[in-house]
Amino acid sequence: MAIAITVGEEAVRAVGIDPNSPPDIIIDIKGPIFTIKLDARKTLDNNIIVYDHKFFNVVFVPFKNKIITMPKQHVNRDTYNMQSDYLTFLQEKGALQPGTIKGGGVFRSLEAFYPVNKELDVLQVLLLLTSDYMKNHGGDFAKMDDYVEDVEEMYVDPPDDETTPYGKVPQKAEKGTMPSPYGKPYGLVYRI
Repeated sequence: MAIAITVGEEAVRAVGIDPNSPPDIIIDIKGPIFTIKLDARKTLDNNIIVYDHKFFNVVFVPFKNKIITMPKQHVNRDTYNMQSDYLTFLQEKGALQPGTIKGGGVFRSLEAFYPVNKELDVLQVLLLLTSDYMKNHGGDFAKMDDYVEDVEEMYVDPPDDETTPYGKVPQKAEKGTMPSPYGKPYGLVYRI
């Protein structure tokens, strides 16, 4: 891929170069420009499975131009919002065909289709966007999950300063804010 750099004619003439002469240097970039790191595996049928998210996996099916998101095996919470957020992120970046996000053939999965492009390797673009999503947005739901776990832990095993040992609650003749109806002559009013 050649890089074309446009320079104004005044700047070229100031340096003393003829603006109509052919370029002296052509820069050609070959090979990877940068690399990304994902926890991914390639299956025997050439699908790519990305395991980076805490709650769901992403499956790229290149021969069908499809992305499938599925919850991880032992996740016991609803992952629909997380999967939808990921696929919507890709759609907003223009990497998915509009209106193709739908429920998949596997229980609790979502799928979408990505376009075919002869100039770009769309799969590499999707992997780049997936890496960006996992780095910047992948922990959003993990933070929420950690908070929910902390609240549950507080209810199950509260700190010592917020508890009363068993048998140490002082006894009173009447407890609560409402007086007991027994022993009071409230019912006698209606009999008269």
